[in-house]
Amino acid sequence: MANQHDFVYFGDVEIGTPGQKLKVVFDTGSSNFWVPTKPRGLQLAGRKYYRPHESGTYEATAEEFSIRYADGDVNTGIFCRDDLAIGQLRLPSFTFAAVNKTETSRNVNESKFDGILGLGFPDISVGGVPTVMGELVRSGQLDNPVFGFYLARGQPGQLVFGGVDPDHYVGDFHFVDVAHTGQDMPSMRRWAVSIDRIRLGSVINMSATPVAVVDSGTSRLVGPLWDVFVLASKMGATQWGLGIYVVDCNRTLPTVAFMLGGKEFSLEAEDLILKDVVPEGAEGQCLLGLVGALQTDWILGDIFLQKHYVQFDWGRKRVGFATSAPGPTAPAAAAAPTAPSDAGAGDRRLASFV
Repeated sequence: MANQHDFVYFGDVEIGTPGQKLKVVFDTGSSNFWVPTKPRGLQLAGRKYYRPHESGTYEATAEEFSIRYADGDVNTGIFCRDDLAIGQLRLPSFTFAAVNKTETSRNVNESKFDGILGLGFPDISVGGVPTVMGELVRSGQLDNPVFGFYLARGQPGQLVFGGVDPDHYVGDFHFVDVAHTGQDMPSMRRWAVSIDRIRLGSVINMSATPVAVVDSGTSRLVGPLWDVFVLASKMGATQWGLGIYVVDCNRTLPTVAFMLGGKEFSLEAEDLILKDVVPEGAEGQCLLGLVGALQTDWILGDIFLQKHYVQFDWGRKRVGFATSAPGPTAPAAAAAPTAPSDAGAGDRRLASFV
């Protein structure tokens, strides 16, 4: 997967016949797949668009689509069906959204990806349409119903469908079952895990929030406003806007550790201080990769995944964490990775790299 400034990772998919190549973010925090169609009169430099009427396998529907993300972005359009290819994997006549309107406070020209491919559970699929991972498992193309994320700073990332890549992690996986994300939500609603405690240096139980969503579509570490305020204050950070903090670029920070399923997973100063992001007017200060938001759950975004290789086990509804190993990402033509560490001996270990 391509790496844009360590803030977003994306890979190629092909849609239609003949295939139209588009770049998408693989997002474990949502469940729908959408790509843009080119709105009349709108020019976005460097962006590609899905051209449905140039595909011989395109099927239109009259069903409307609208999705709102946690950052406030809203995308609307219509559902349609067409063939989808992700590496060597194929999903014929797959239902997804062709988006013709986007409402965002960001400059979309700054983003090098075109659409978003959700890897979440069916519970949060807008319109109740099938999910990509659900259909891959149902089709029998993956002997192992898992996918593994490797993200790294300053180099490409990697997504493996159907297995994990031992070149990119060290030690064994520590598995934590998918947890409830709220009293009124089913346990399989998101890729969420229970938090036993949060430790800052020698201080324990810095948060009463019981759940963290493991989200490849969020760049930073995000938590409830008050929790983040307390943590950032104890780090010596200064507020630079609602939920946003800056800190001395060379400051030594205490370790932040999340205990998940009885094991701690830590982040150090080099993980949390974003030295490539210096806010205007904040000389000598860098952005802190810890953000407060109006929400009740934590989000373990790319900053967490850059330190830890994560295996998402669709079949057993659990998440596995291991320490990421540094090094270049394996290309798509590399040898097939291994199956999950506790897979049966009969597994054929088929996988697809992105």
